[in-house]
Amino acid sequence: MVRRYCLMSIVVGLVLSLFGCSSAESTNEDPTQLRLQSISDAYAKFLETNRRPPSSTEELTKYLPEGVSAAEVFVSPNDEQPFDIIWDINLNRDSSVPGMVEDDSEMQNLPEELASTSGKVLVSEKTGKNGQRYVLFTDGVVLQLDEEVFAKAPRAKPQGKKKRIQ
Repeated sequence: MVRRYCLMSIVVGLVLSLFGCSSAESTNEDPTQLRLQSISDAYAKFLETNRRPPSSTEELTKYLPEGVSAAEVFVSPNDEQPFDIIWDINLNRDSSVPGMVEDDSEMQNLPEELASTSGKVLVSEKTGKNGQRYVLFTDGVVLQLDEEVFAKAPRAKPQGKKKRIQ
């Protein structure tokens, strides 16, 4: 009888842990991180479709994932300001497309916090929250950085000048 009870407890525990893990993963993602990932996806789709990088929010809006609000996605929920987006950057590193990210000299001697990305800053929060800001890199990685590390993070350089969303 005790053995049966123990076995049932183990089975119930395993089932509950499986359900708990799947729902926790989907609800624990930060809304700022999700918005940056939507921008990244749209940027990549635009580039693939048009064979050139986007140069404005208007161009990018048509390529947002289904169900993503264009009125909200370009604004950080942390600082309630529009994201800083560097336009005209080719994420594919394909030399036949204008705006290719070429110069990797500033990718040396970076802070340890940037080890998980090989990209350069593409989109960032203007001020973030509590001394931290989310940053989307050209390789699609989203990191939360403090001000010191953010200041040292290499920036993507467009062929034109940097444009901010107004």
